[in-house]
Amino acid sequence: MGGVIDTPLRHIERVATDQLLQAKEDAVLSTSARARLLLTENAASQSRLAAALSHELNSPVGALNSTLQTLLLLFQKRKSPPRIRPLGRTFPRSRSHRFGRVSPSENDR
Repeated sequence: MGGVIDTPLRHIERVATDQLLQAKEDAVLSTSARARLLLTENAASQSRLAAALSHELNSPVGALNSTLQTLLLLFQKRKSPPRIRPLGRTFPRSRSHRFGRVSPSENDR
């Protein structure tokens, strides 16, 4: 055993060095864990944003698609192209203007 004699002072120094190295390693791991957490939170936030945008875009597209499918079915049943009114033509007024309006006080009775 031709090694260096371990004195109490050297033992304390070695233990302190080991603890310091462990603390540095823990700090690096903690920083790494925080970085991974931030990346995960950012990815989740981006996913929520993408889902919201997709919903906002698909709602009107779905309504248009449904309307077009309904029109196609109606035209197929009719078997003739629809007549399209030229732009600028005035449409007849509704007949409801002939009837008097009911005042709010009459509705409450």
